[in-house]
Amino acid sequence: MGDKEYYEGHELEDNSNALQVPALFSSRRHSSRRSVRSASSEDVRYTNIKTLFKDFCNRTSSHGVPFLGSPSFFGWRIWMAVCFCASTLFLLQTYWTLSDYFKYRTIIEMQLKFEAAPFPAATVCNLNAFKYSELIQYEEIKEGFDYWERVINAKQMTEALRNDYDTVDLPVFVRCTCLNTEQCVPNRNPLEVNASVCMCFEDVTRGLIWPCYPTSVWAVKKCSQCSPISKTCAEPDQQTTGGGPTVPCLCQSISHHCMVHPRDEIKWWNPNNYTIFPVTDPPTTVVTETEQAFGLSELKDKGAITTQTKENLIFLVAALPRETRRNLSYTLNEDFKLHVDPEYGNCYTFNFNDSVELKNSRAGPMYGLRLLLDVHQDDYMPTTEAAGVRIVVHEQDKEPFPDTFGYSAPIGFKVLKRLDAPYGSCSDVFRPDPYIYEEHYSPELMSGDTVAQRASLTVSVDCPAVPDIFNDSAACTDYYRKNTAYIEIYYEQLNFETLNETAGYTVRVVNLLPLEP
Repeated sequence: MGDKEYYEGHELEDNSNALQVPALFSSRRHSSRRSVRSASSEDVRYTNIKTLFKDFCNRTSSHGVPFLGSPSFFGWRIWMAVCFCASTLFLLQTYWTLSDYFKYRTIIEMQLKFEAAPFPAATVCNLNAFKYSELIQYEEIKEGFDYWERVINAKQMTEALRNDYDTVDLPVFVRCTCLNTEQCVPNRNPLEVNASVCMCFEDVTRGLIWPCYPTSVWAVKKCSQCSPISKTCAEPDQQTTGGGPTVPCLCQSISHHCMVHPRDEIKWWNPNNYTIFPVTDPPTTVVTETEQAFGLSELKDKGAITTQTKENLIFLVAALPRETRRNLSYTLNEDFKLHVDPEYGNCYTFNFNDSVELKNSRAGPMYGLRLLLDVHQDDYMPTTEAAGVRIVVHEQDKEPFPDTFGYSAPIGFKVLKRLDAPYGSCSDVFRPDPYIYEEHYSPELMSGDTVAQRASLTVSVDCPAVPDIFNDSAACTDYYRKNTAYIEIYYEQLNFETLNETAGYTVRVVNLLPLEP
C-alpha cells in the first residue's frame, strides 16, 4: 500500500468517525420549528386539538406563545397564565385607546408671534339712534312717544302709591243719584233736589271716588284681616281663618268690600277737589288705533314697556325713505363708511376698505385711532336709557353687530389718583414753567406739553360748543362732561397668539401584508 493510499484510507476513516457523533452534539442540528413554506409542501395531518395547538405554537412568531407547546424550565401552565395576563392588558389598552378616540379630543398648538399687526376696522354708533327733534315732526311717531310717556307715568304713580304707606281709602257721605240698588252716581251740583245719600270709597291720594252704594247696604262689623296700607278689610262673614285682633269696619253687602271705620265722624265729600266716574264700574279710557298698535297696555314692567316702544319706533322709522332715515340720525363722512343699524341708527366704520391694509408697527395709544365724539345728549329720545357711544372692533370683511359684539363707552371724565414718593414719581405740587393745563393733568397732556405750548401761542382755539352755551371754561367743561366721549383704539402689545387645533387621536392604516418579491 502506497503512501497515497494510506492517507486516503485514514481520511475516509476520520470522516466516518465524524459522522458517527451522537445527535445531541451533532453539528447539523434541525430546528423544531417549521417554516410556513416547508409546511405547505408537506402532508400534515392533525389527529386532535392538542396536535393542532402544538403545531400553531411551533409556527407562530408571537412572543411567549411558542413556549406553551415545548418543554422548558417553566411549565406550560405558567406560560398560559403569562399569556392570559398579557392578552387582558392588551384588551384593556385597546378599550381605553378606543374610548379616548371616540371622545374626539383636540390638541391646541399655541404660537407667539412678534410682527406688525394689521389694524382692524372700528365701527362707532351713538347709543341714541335718532334725533328726538327730528322724530317728533312725524305725527304718528310723536303720538307714540306721548303714549309711552303716559304709560310710564301711570306705572310710576302706581308704584309710588303701592310703596306709600300713607295711602288710605276713607268712607265719605255723598249726595248721589242711584239708578238701582247697585249703581249710584255722585252729584256735583249741591242744589240737586232729588239726591239720595250714599257712602263711597274715597282715595284721598289720587282724588278718586269709587264705588258708591246707598247707606242702606252698609253695616258696621268686626273685622280681623285689615290692610294697614289701604285701610281695607276682608268680609268677616267670608273669612276662612279666624283669630287675631278685631277692629270696627264698614261693610257693604253688594260687592262685600269693607273698610276700617274712621275714629272721627264720617265727613261729607267735596265735589270740587276730586274726579268722579259716572257709574260704579271702573273707569275706562279711550285707546286710539296707534296706541293699540303699540301694544303697551298689557305690559306691567317699565323696562318691557320701553323695549317695546323702541321696537315700535324701529318699525316706524324703517317705513320711511332711506334718505329720510339717514337725516334722522347723526352724520360723519370723512374717512368713514356709513352703516345703518336698525337699533343704533347711523353707524360709521373706520378702515372699511379691505383692499388697503393698515398695519401697526408700534404699540400704545399714540399709534392707534383717537376719536372725540359729541353725542348731543340734549337731543336724545326719552326712551334712550344711557348716554355714550357703542364701539365694535372687527375685521374688514366682517359685518359689524353693535348690539351683540359691541362695547358701550360712556361720556364724562376719567380721574387717575396715583401716589407720590416714595411709592412713585407723581407730585401734587410740582409744575413745570410754563404749565398751561392748570389743575387738569393726564399722561398724554404731559407728554405733549411742548407742542401744546407752541400751539397755544400761535393758534386761537374756539370753544366747540353749541351757540346757546357761553364761551367760558366752566360752560365748556360742563358741555364736555355731558356730551363728549373720548375713544382710543390701539394695540397694547404687538405680540399676538395663534392657536392651531388638531385632532388628539387619528387612525393610521398599517400594511400587514408581505411585499411581493
